[in-house]
Parts: sequence; C-alpha cells; structure tokens
Amino acid sequence: MNPDLQKVDPHFMQIVLSLQAAAMQYMGKVLNPMTSKIERDLMMAQNSIDMLTMLELKIKK
Repeated sequence: MNPDLQKVDPHFMQIVLSLQAAAMQYMGKVLNPMTSKIERDLMMAQNSIDMLTMLELKIKK
C-alpha cells in the first residue's frame, strides 16, 4: 500500500469517497441506490467535483 495513504485520516477519506460516489451517481455512471435507476443531474455532479477540487487545493497549501 502507498505509505502516503496510511497517513490519511479515515474520516477524510470517507468524505472524499462519498463525494466521488455522488459525482459518479449524478453523472449517470452508477445506479441511484434509492431508485435503482440510472439518473443524471449534471449540475449536482459538477457541484461534487467542485468540492473535491476545493479539498485538493486546501490540502496542497
């Protein structure tokens, strides 16, 4: 395993993975677990991606 990943707080990783899963769902790449359907909401997908980008920029400082 990557030694840098061992230093990452599991709560932080949970947030990142949650945002990634949301983006995938909103892009229609995976089923919506609530409806069991493929649904698209590209504005919400962009919002999730923007939050991931913001987190990336914040941790690089």
